[in-house]
Amino acid sequence: MGRFQLAGVPVEIRNDFLIITLLLALGRLSTPVLMLEWFVVVFVSILVHELGHAIAFRAFGHAPRIELNGMGGLTFPTPGLPLSHGRSIVVSLAGPGAGFVFGGLVLVLDAFVLPPQSSLVMTQAIADLKWVNIGWGFVNLLPIVPLDGGHVVQAVLRQRMMRSDADALALKITVATAALGVAVALSQSMTWAALMAAYFGLTAFRNLREA
Repeated sequence: MGRFQLAGVPVEIRNDFLIITLLLALGRLSTPVLMLEWFVVVFVSILVHELGHAIAFRAFGHAPRIELNGMGGLTFPTPGLPLSHGRSIVVSLAGPGAGFVFGGLVLVLDAFVLPPQSSLVMTQAIADLKWVNIGWGFVNLLPIVPLDGGHVVQAVLRQRMMRSDADALALKITVATAALGVAVALSQSMTWAALMAAYFGLTAFRNLREA
């Protein structure tokens, strides 16, 4: 879809990022301006999240690049330049941390700066910014590989056992957490969340069997 640089970090936007983001807003088809608002919120929020990872990578001597895709985004380190387990944890937490800071600023603006009677677009944008940066941030910290929480679990386990055993245990935790996530999402009629949890769980189960 396109490429650009932000603060010296290469960013690539894949077509599936646009497709999935708009699919998540199908309920707004009758209000195109709100579909556009949703796309802008998701684009900016995920970019902030990935920049958190990128800044952490840079602090540890890497030259990162960012890719926005159908699963959200990925930040790639310099190939062949390893990270210690502790630094890997810092990098994993830096993404949701940046989102929490951004979401916190939105909360402050909403509480103390913005007028109480805002336009429909502004009201929806504030709600979406809170959800994407804070709500999705907490979901992203679940112990599910390949979410950031799953990477943190992997790094912690690798400090205590052989890499292969640590990765196998992380996948087992992923399967269990994803199964619980499917049940919770279905109980709340959150079909998309249930599908995502099922995808992560089945992928982890397949990887576990192959391992």
